[in-house]
Amino acid sequence: MRRVGIDDQIKSAIQDVVAPALHELRGEIQAMRGEIRGEMQAIRTDIQRLDQKIDGVDQKLSYMKGELVAEIRRLDARIDGVDRELRTAIDIRERLAARGESASHSHERPNDRDVDLDRPFAPENAREHADALLGEGVREGPAATPPAIQT
Repeated sequence: MRRVGIDDQIKSAIQDVVAPALHELRGEIQAMRGEIRGEMQAIRTDIQRLDQKIDGVDQKLSYMKGELVAEIRRLDARIDGVDRELRTAIDIRERLAARGESASHSHERPNDRDVDLDRPFAPENAREHADALLGEGVREGPAATPPAIQT
């Protein structure tokens, strides 16, 4: 019977020492659970906020992608137009070269009085170089008729 008394004493000592420690640990565990729940809620809120920001960025990127695709198509159409014009110009130049005609510069005509307007202005050179168009001088009026030959 003595054993029963020792067992009861050991049980009583354990309950006196361990039980309060267990209760204290349970309280700390409960407090930590509360802190963890609070932190988890804060993390969920942050995740939701980040999701909204990501959705906003995704919408902006989609919009910008659409604009970029439209701009690329517009530029592609312009490049195609320039390509057609260039091919037409080359074709015309080749046809003129094949006919033996020399094409004038694109900014000058054979009888262009303003061929030297792109040079610096010099009053001392006025009416010198650009006066004659295609020959030495410009005729004014009808050509003189030769005198009649008398026989």
